[in-house]
Amino acid sequence: MNASEYKGKLIKLIQINKKNVFYNDEQRKDFIKSRFNADSLKDMKIDELNLMLDYCKGVINDIPLVEPMSSAQEFKIKELWNIKARNKTKKAFELFILNRTSKNIKNLTKVEAKNVLIALDKMV
Repeated sequence: MNASEYKGKLIKLIQINKKNVFYNDEQRKDFIKSRFNADSLKDMKIDELNLMLDYCKGVINDIPLVEPMSSAQEFKIKELWNIKARNKTKKAFELFILNRTSKNIKNLTKVEAKNVLIALDKMV
């Protein structure tokens, strides 16, 4: 089973078990946004999905909140990209972020944004 299939199975298991802890989809979406800074289950990494499944099954009681990337971090990432990148296209920028974080720039946490800034700073 490859990673994509495994991720799909985890999402199905979460969908089955979500009724144990969430009254409706809006509550679940708010929880995902506050804990993983993701808009949907598809935006989450496999380790995050495993954590979410454990929460839905009652294995763990809570998942700590994450801090989303600040607007200053987003500005700095874009600024450094425009200074350091050879290929300044939007597609190249999105691929750079995706390769380092497996997320869209709008879904980065403070820690992930910091790591992107470090990678950009190391670019020659």
